[in-house]
Amino acid sequence: MKVLIVNGHGAETPGKRSPDGRLREYAYTREIAIRVAGKLQQQNKS
Repeated sequence: MKVLIVNGHGAETPGKRSPDGRLREYAYTREIAIRVAGKLQQQNKS
């Protein structure tokens, strides 16, 4: 099975930000996508 993980906006795409402007959507969703991919790869090795 193949799984496609898309984290949404890129760094150059205007996206949502936290109220203080410190966190941007692309950075947050990218981190989640990386973690999900890592967990899936671990499961695949088991």
